[in-house]
This record gives sequence, structure tokens and C-alpha cells, in this order.
Amino acid sequence: MTNRTRGIERDHDSSDGIPRVEYLVMLMLTIILWCSMPALSSAGNVDTLYHKSYGDPADPAVIFVHGGPGYNSVGFELGAAKELARTGYFVIVFDQRGCGRSRGYRPRGGWTFDDLHEDIDTVAARYGLKTFHLLGHSWGGTLAAFYALAHPDRCRSLCIASSPLSYQRTFRALLDRADTTERFREQVRQIRTLDTAGLIYASRCFALAMQTGAYTPRVKSSEADTIMTAVRQDSAAKLMRDMTPGPTIGIYMAERYTMLNMGETWRRLIALMPVGFIAGMDDGLFDPVHIEAIRDVLGKDRTIIIEGASHNVFIDKRAAFIESYRRLSSNGQ
Repeated sequence: MTNRTRGIERDHDSSDGIPRVEYLVMLMLTIILWCSMPALSSAGNVDTLYHKSYGDPADPAVIFVHGGPGYNSVGFELGAAKELARTGYFVIVFDQRGCGRSRGYRPRGGWTFDDLHEDIDTVAARYGLKTFHLLGHSWGGTLAAFYALAHPDRCRSLCIASSPLSYQRTFRALLDRADTTERFREQVRQIRTLDTAGLIYASRCFALAMQTGAYTPRVKSSEADTIMTAVRQDSAAKLMRDMTPGPTIGIYMAERYTMLNMGETWRRLIALMPVGFIAGMDDGLFDPVHIEAIRDVLGKDRTIIIEGASHNVFIDKRAAFIESYRRLSSNGQ
């Protein structure tokens, strides 16, 4: 399947592809990381892919697709899955291959979008689902969108949470934000000298986002404090800060996801199913221009920005997130 058929659009593309030095570094790291992973059973064995469900199987199913690449579903699972299920959904979470509690899952194949779509299919088959809603967070919104475009007959709706329309626009927003603070200006200057198509550039932008508090609401709500107090009691909570480098490198090398522009994909999807977007107003990944571009694609009524929330909008303002999700997915039930 060609990139055009799959709806893959990039902001710009160089004739040389991945910078040669960076390619060699990424290749070496991928080989080391891949060889160090334990060999488990073959593709299609769901018992080696972490998954868990919440709610009544008779209710409309929602599959949550986590971010990263290389992160996991712990934050959503412990912070929002059960509460969303209580509103009338059968909520399913899973950790993508090589991530979190699926760190050792080593199916045949690699890190292309088609490979990762197999994980969604595997989970859906485990629960006997013919159709379901997709809820993708951050990078997971990108992965879920491409899945929905490839399988519109299976997807009842798509909700994109805190996921960029344009990754390059997000990187520029993060750098512009950091550049307003004196102590980050030299770091910003250095990052701006890097190849914007490279993974090193993207990684340093995301690291800077952590340093500048781009993922944190300006004022934390008592609701979020209560949720996080409960979340920390679970032994899996430690994985909320866990990022597995193998998937990050593998997906970059296979798909160059840091260059993606999702505009064409989203436009094609809105003709096929209900599509909505939710993000926190304090999420540093989005500047006002980015949000306006999202509204232009999806429409103002399908773009919900929640005040007092940042990147983990389903924890920062859980009640508002669930209410928004129910509204956006209702036409797909």
C-alpha cells in the first residue's frame, strides 16, 4: 500500500531521506535493542500483548491507543478507563508491541504502521469485536487515524486527543515557547541548528518540552491531584514515566513520523465516520495557530479545547474529558 493510498503526508521530504550519520546511529541502536529483547511466541498470540478491559462487554467498545512511540497505556488505564466505562462504554487498553507491559512482545514484522495495526487487530479479535470506537492519545492519535482510514468499516468513530495535526508545527511551537525564557535560549539555539527531519531534533524538542513544563497545566486542579493520589497507589504507576527507545527508533526509521502532517488523513476520515479532537488549553504542543488549523480541518464543533488541562487531558480534567468524549463519539454508537 503506497503512502498516498494510506493518506500519509509529510511537511517536506529531502531526496536523501534520513540523514546518513543519524541513520547509522539509529540502525545500530535498533539492532542492539532488538537483539536484547526476549524472544516470545509468534505474531497473533494476544497473551503476550498486554491488554485489559473495563465495563460491560455489551456496551459500545472503545479501544484506547497510547502515545509515544514507546510509551504505554498506564496513565489512561489508571486515571480514566474505569470512569469512562461507567458512562456506558466497554473500554479496552493495551500496550503496543515493545512498549510498557508488552515490552517483550516480539511478533514477526517490524515497526511500520501496518505492523502496528496488527496489534489493534489482535486486541479486537481477543474480545470478538467486529466494530469499535478508537480513542488515540498523542502519537496514538496518529496511529489510530491511519488505522481508521485503512479500516473504516471497523471504526464507529475516531477521537484524537492531544495529537498534532503537524509534528513540525508542534516542534516549532515548543521551541518558540521555550525561547521566551532566558535560561532555555541557548538550548533552543542549538536545537534550531539540527536537521528538522531527524529524530535527534524531535527528541530534543520533546525533552525541552518536559523541562519547560509544556505537559503541565498552569494551575493543577484538585480533581487531578485526587486522581494522581489514587493512581500512585498502583504498582504499575511507575511505568507512567517509562519510555522504551526501541519503538521510537524503529517507527522513525520505518515511517519518519516526525515529519507527518495529518491534514489529508483527517479530511478523508471526516467523510467516513465521526471524528473529533480534544486537547488541553495548556498543552504546550499546540500554539493558537495550530489549534486554529485543527478547527479549519475538523470544524469548530468537533474541536474541543478544555481549560485548565494540558497534555494528559484525561487526568488533568477527567470529568470534562469524558463529557467531551461522549459528545464526540455519540454519532458513532
